[in-house]
Amino acid sequence: MIFLIILGGMFGLMGLAFIVTGIVFSVKTKNRKSHRTGHTTATVVRISEDDSSLTGSYPTVVMYAPVVEYWVNGQRYEKCNKMYHAPCKYSVGQNVPLLYDPERPEDMEIEGDTAENAGVGAIIVGAFFSMAGAAMLYYVLK
Repeated sequence: MIFLIILGGMFGLMGLAFIVTGIVFSVKTKNRKSHRTGHTTATVVRISEDDSSLTGSYPTVVMYAPVVEYWVNGQRYEKCNKMYHAPCKYSVGQNVPLLYDPERPEDMEIEGDTAENAGVGAIIVGAFFSMAGAAMLYYVLK
């Protein structure tokens, strides 16, 4: 009985942690995106690889991100997009739409290539954990 109370409480706390993390991530993403009002076209100049090998018998996962070149007010910028994909979503020479912060043009993202829904996903996962914890506590304490 005490085990289920502890387990229910842990599920509730984990759910709350996911919900808070999701809200913070969503707010930060929205704030960052609100500053990126400049539009331009960038060209993929190379592909960056991240070789995230796991220990043990797990296979190596290779993730890919485009390095793009773009021009703002006559100045050239070359930046690696922060969103990595597997398999590779881009190819060298490909033109991509870019959003950037006009006050800080190095702050950019490829249009449509963001993790803005990750916060919502964390909130949903948190809600499930919270409901499971509440259900356990209700079952034990009724």
